[in-house]
Amino acid sequence: MINDTAATKKMQEIDSLKSNDTDHPERTSQNTKSEGFVDKEKEKENKLAKNLNKLRVKKLDSLKVTKYAKNHVSPNTHERMCKCGNIVTFLLDETKEKVKVEKAEVCTGRFCPICQATKAKKDVLKISAVMDAIEELEGKAFIFVTLTAPNVPGEDLAKEINKYNKAFRYLMQDVPAVAKINKGYLRKLEVTYNKDRDDYHPHFHVVMAVESYYFKSRDYMRREKWLELWKSAMKDKRITQVDVKKAYRSDSGTGAFEISKYVAKSCDYGSSQNVFDVFYTALKGRQMLVANGLFKQYFKKHKEGALAKYDAKDETYYKYLAVYHWIFKKNHYEQVIFEERERETGVHTE
Repeated sequence: MINDTAATKKMQEIDSLKSNDTDHPERTSQNTKSEGFVDKEKEKENKLAKNLNKLRVKKLDSLKVTKYAKNHVSPNTHERMCKCGNIVTFLLDETKEKVKVEKAEVCTGRFCPICQATKAKKDVLKISAVMDAIEELEGKAFIFVTLTAPNVPGEDLAKEINKYNKAFRYLMQDVPAVAKINKGYLRKLEVTYNKDRDDYHPHFHVVMAVESYYFKSRDYMRREKWLELWKSAMKDKRITQVDVKKAYRSDSGTGAFEISKYVAKSCDYGSSQNVFDVFYTALKGRQMLVANGLFKQYFKKHKEGALAKYDAKDETYYKYLAVYHWIFKKNHYEQVIFEERERETGVHTE
């Protein structure tokens, strides 16, 4: 059963995901540990400033991407992208140690760095709840599989993704050894860009539900077997790597966290106009997150509110409200409101 301790742990995991956002050079410098005495009170005061600085980096990335996207989207969509993140409302607890975004002006664009980050955090919460429910109610375990192939030039990216999709369908449906163990999967497409070689690396992250006894059964497949099957499905003998491991919902390298990662990072598709064009053309209209079997069933249950007890609960009393506006001439956020809120009752679901 999911108790208050588990829910609190889940919220801590989500906070950890937020603090580990290092896909931009300016972000990594903030993670450097300072030496000597740490002023805890000063650290509290800086919580909001750190959140603002992360958001500022995203906003600057967004402005660059918006310029690249102009020839690909409608005028209305372009205008929404320009305005994304212009107004942001934060909530702070009594100690000012905990900060969260209550609402913001958003565009929901697939290539918007601000909206990508927001969606990834929401996906983590949803996928965590679904995995908890499947584990408890269905008695299943999970494996995490990464399927990959050699990088391709930009002109071949769309074709390569089509090839991945076809090979994956074959692997799941027509290979008896895989079809037998699969009780439902969640598949995420991710694409990275290698600037030095100017090529692209599409790959699949897959969380698959299996029987709890799978790891000690005759049906268990080692990595070498998965590699053999994937090479055959892709019809590509050059493939030398796949990754297979037992998955845990709370593990940042296997479960909900890894599957919720961005389809592509802004530091990749924001490299240049040409690189953005390749990403946009290859990914436009594609379904990035695909659910099958138990995952499909339980996503529907979650949408209907039937899995509410598995959702992370935020019992924090947020005492203060702070509103910031983006100042284009200065390229930063300025505070326009900071006030104490009326106390609310009840527990909020993230």
